[in-house]
Amino acid sequence: MRKTLLLASIVFLLGAMVSPVYGQVNLEWVGGTIDTGGGSWHTNTNWVYAGTGFTPDLEPQADDTVYIDNDGLALIMGAAQAKYIYTGRNAAWNYYDQGSPGYIKQTDGTLTVGDPTESHEALRLGYAGKSVYDHLGGILNVVSLKTSYDANFWLGGSGYWHYPGTTDDVSATYNISGDAVLNITGTVAQPGGLNIGYWQDGALGTALVNQTGGTVNVMGKIVVGDDGPGEGRYKISAGSMSCGTLHVARYGPGTFQVRGSGSTMSAGEYTQTNNGTLQCDVGNPGISVVGVTETATFESGSTLDVGRMPGVVVEKDEQFVLMTADYIDDQGLTLAAGDIGLWSFTIIPGAAGDSGDNGLLTATRLVISGDLDISGFVGQDDLDIVLAEWGNSAPLNDPRADANVDEFVGQGDLDVVLGTWGQGNAPVPEPASASLLLLGAVAMLKRRWRK
Repeated sequence: MRKTLLLASIVFLLGAMVSPVYGQVNLEWVGGTIDTGGGSWHTNTNWVYAGTGFTPDLEPQADDTVYIDNDGLALIMGAAQAKYIYTGRNAAWNYYDQGSPGYIKQTDGTLTVGDPTESHEALRLGYAGKSVYDHLGGILNVVSLKTSYDANFWLGGSGYWHYPGTTDDVSATYNISGDAVLNITGTVAQPGGLNIGYWQDGALGTALVNQTGGTVNVMGKIVVGDDGPGEGRYKISAGSMSCGTLHVARYGPGTFQVRGSGSTMSAGEYTQTNNGTLQCDVGNPGISVVGVTETATFESGSTLDVGRMPGVVVEKDEQFVLMTADYIDDQGLTLAAGDIGLWSFTIIPGAAGDSGDNGLLTATRLVISGDLDISGFVGQDDLDIVLAEWGNSAPLNDPRADANVDEFVGQGDLDVVLGTWGQGNAPVPEPASASLLLLGAVAMLKRRWRK
């Protein structure tokens, strides 16, 4: 009893200091006893657990389960641990109620989730309600055992906790930035993994890992898009990522998105199916390379989408290395529909099992930056495209006008067109136009002859 009162007092005071927006702090133990375990912690109304987090001598303990829902926020600033953590799940275990959102924010310290001797999912964001984990600093260790596909860190909702036939939005987002570190470890036989987008029984939403910094180390697989209809997406613009295998779109739609040149990526194996997209957004300068130490496989119908980051202008014939691998098995990679005519890609398979990563995937720009109508020549028609959308912001009636892809049509786009004005091959005049030009030339010659 004294332990419970101590917890409530500390939590209340720290919560009031750290996050007054969430107001009253309430942490409710359900089932079993606090001393012997067997129950679980639930957020009741708004919960802020701050300060030193879940310390070994203060509940929850390492063998406890924590449910974060009812708009609850778990704020991790120090040492913390739990056996299982679920966010956005209905605390009453009611199969017919949608869970309410749950949030985790970690700014420092070390949060350890899982039992290193047990095969079980340890951390799941978004069971029956939207969930967000903002990882701004500190270390997150996920340590339970799982096979490569059966991940111990999941993002995505399950219709199992919904009323049959409903399509609740159970999106889940894990944001990692700064010097934050995510470690997912297990054993060789059960290495554990990160599953982004596992949707069941009609649950909808987007499961997103958004990496703008920090370090992600996954011993087993990263699966981006496991089961539809919701989407899985891993977006990386800075920091480092390494994993045993990167699998894009196991069953459901999945996208692995690389933005700019600020990140490093390494995977032992890479597999992409016909529901999968490798999206590469060229920055200034260039783009980071997806490094695969063994085989990269693009199954038939898988997609490559090459774009540009805001404000980036790419000139004709510029080439970018997108992926290196020991061997690239291309079974039918296709270019995204919007890239046709603008980009081409080339795959050099390499030699499997050799000493170097000789497999290459490259993309080449096909058009002059100011050739907005892809006519092969920069002139009045391209200028007219810009002027027709002048001063407009995205979404545009004619997206071609946004030559520097900054979602606004103005001086920057005009500079692109004028900077390449006259480049390319001028179009051959139509027969009627050619006849008029010929008549004009004859008339001019006659006038000169009369003189």
